[in-house]
Amino acid sequence: MPATLIALAVVATFFPVVAHPFLHWDDAMNLSENPDFNPVSWLGVARYWREPCADLYIPVTYTTWGAIAELTSTDSAGLNAAAFHAANLVVHVSAALAVFFILRALRAAQWPAVAGALLYSLHPLAVESVAWAAGFKDVLSGALCLWALFAYFRSVNGAETAAGFSPVAYATATALFGLAMLAKPQAVCLPLIAVAIDALLLRRPWRRVAAWTLPWFALTVPIIVIARHVQPASENVAPAPVLVRLLTAADDLGFYLIKLVLPIHHTIDYGRTTSFLLASPQRFFTWIIPAAVVAMAIALRRRAPWAAAATAIFVAALLPILGLVPFDFQTYSNVADHYTYVALFGPALFACFLLTQLENTRFAHMIRIATTLLLVMLAGDSFVQTRHWGDDHSLFAHALDVNPLGLTGNVNIGIERLQDGDLANAERLLQAALRAEPDDVKARINLASLRAAQGRVDEAIGAYEGILVKHPGSADAHYNLANVLRQLPDRLPGAIDHYRAAVRLNPGSAVFHANLGLTLLQTGLTDKAFAEIRTSLALDPGNAKLWTALANAQAERGDVAGALESFKSALRADPGFPPALQGAAQARRFLGKSR
Repeated sequence: MPATLIALAVVATFFPVVAHPFLHWDDAMNLSENPDFNPVSWLGVARYWREPCADLYIPVTYTTWGAIAELTSTDSAGLNAAAFHAANLVVHVSAALAVFFILRALRAAQWPAVAGALLYSLHPLAVESVAWAAGFKDVLSGALCLWALFAYFRSVNGAETAAGFSPVAYATATALFGLAMLAKPQAVCLPLIAVAIDALLLRRPWRRVAAWTLPWFALTVPIIVIARHVQPASENVAPAPVLVRLLTAADDLGFYLIKLVLPIHHTIDYGRTTSFLLASPQRFFTWIIPAAVVAMAIALRRRAPWAAAATAIFVAALLPILGLVPFDFQTYSNVADHYTYVALFGPALFACFLLTQLENTRFAHMIRIATTLLLVMLAGDSFVQTRHWGDDHSLFAHALDVNPLGLTGNVNIGIERLQDGDLANAERLLQAALRAEPDDVKARINLASLRAAQGRVDEAIGAYEGILVKHPGSADAHYNLANVLRQLPDRLPGAIDHYRAAVRLNPGSAVFHANLGLTLLQTGLTDKAFAEIRTSLALDPGNAKLWTALANAQAERGDVAGALESFKSALRADPGFPPALQGAAQARRFLGKSR
């Protein structure tokens, strides 16, 4: 019954995410435009075990994505976004149940354990991980961590009773821990969490705790080495002095504690960079919050060991991403909601044992009512937050509302304005993005595109070339420069060179192949052009516009029968596409006359 209640509460809170599409916030790169999943290539998936992708080594996550894609997607329709969002939700339910069973294994009473599990799973800090398809790495790794802890404490409890040590439970825990680290390396914090609970809450002797956790610490070494090798900090994240890193870590903890207690104004980009912190008066007092919490936990470690354990869990879970070691996302912000997915277990444990202490007081009934109301309020807040993840515009517009000076909201809404032809507002927003991060490639590329839209072609070309000097591996910069050069008859060879560079850097982009093919057609290289267009159609078979372009090229070459088949393919993709309807009619008339 308690497990059913927890599962129903989580599903009722987060079910809207299942209807959401993929977003252009890492979803495209990882899933919807990833050639290894469209359709599934198991050779491609196996590559994630040999090498990183986008500076992340998370092979278990990519393998799970491959399985979901294989089971739910079709070649013609592409990936099923609902299936991936549903997977996030199902695994989040599993994590909530793991929290409940861990608390029960730690001998908590049933009602407090339910409340702790609901606090963990319904808190608005969890929304980002669950509502974001690419956030599956956090949810999957977090759930594996929690189930590993459950198996660990089952084995611990067995060792302390007549049942004896359970090698199966310990082996299961260790295997789950290994998988968690391969789903996301942040899981290397788990041995510290196990130590915190084992030593501070269960009060087992340090010698025995060390014997049980040392193998786990040993397992973290290769993962840490791999992570440091394949996940270097962005070139835009400047190394900071040790004192600045410590200040950043303290500020991060203070920020997360504030969000824990006051869960409002959540967004994907808080803009809380190190440079922001050093220029803000907040640096003088935010560190006081975690310092006070840690001091209280130490003071209460004997009377309330659960408070010390909860504090240690919270800090340990966040330790890899507190800025002590630089990481990529610091370009945007030192803090992000999805980093707290495992850390939320600390507050859940604190709430559970605090409620346990209050169960035998005369106010117990009122406390239960107040706790239930609080959980309902948190669930309502999370439910409302899920709508911000409903589409790209909602996500980035909300980011701009919460953080008007932030990089993410300004650059993405600026791009929207550019695509809508609102050049004045597009420039204002893109310039604001560059003030937040002067070397942001996405903002600079789109500002160059804006110059081209304003007719300042030479300035646009110079801007793209400047970007490529510093970022020669930017496929988007090559592609956008090629688009400008293609409009100049004497620069077509240069356009082809840059399209080819873009294709080489991102071979899974149907658009890149398509435009290379269409440009090759302009220069008379028909065979090479057809090869590129067909590659594009293999990547995006539902593109009626591209099928029509291929049909028109075939007709110009004299292959009217082939053109008619391509027009038919276009109409299968979009039955009402006017150019394809007209082209197919003309081809039929021509073939009818020729007979």
